Amino acid sequence: NYRAIFPDESRNYQIDVLVASLEQDSEIWVNGDKFELHAETVTRAQTLAWWWTELCMSLASWNSSDSQQVALAMKLASIDTAWAAFEYWYVSDLIDIETRPRQLLVSAVNNEQKLTNLETMYGHQAVFLIPEYIGTQRSLVQSISH
Repeated sequence: NYRAIFPDESRNYQIDVLVASLEQDSEIWVNGDKFELHAETVTRAQTLAWWWTELCMSLASWNSSDSQQVALAMKLASIDTAWAAFEYWYVSDLIDIETRPRQLLVSAVNNEQKLTNLETMYGHQAVFLIPEYIGTQRSLVQSISH
């Protein structure tokens, strides 16, 4: 649940978001199914990873001069922007991925209701002669077996 991870509008730097950007996987596996991330998500991951590397290199050679402080402030602002952009696309992809299995369940429920309605209209014996019933039954089995 993304509301638990992001409870309000304040900045919430979740380490999972940074890890996802650094891993730069363009696909996610959920329950044995492969899902491709949007190309924009992958691009935003690369941008965040690049800014993260820049920040780490700056901190490794830190000497607190005025010019380095200004450069660091600019990098922090850039990483904040890159983080927010990647987080938006990444979480949007995750929400989309979570929605897909629900669609199978919704489809199964709708097909079951349609079968029940056809059985009520035509009777339990005659219904097997109706092509719509057989097609709906096939759709129900496909959605359940996925």
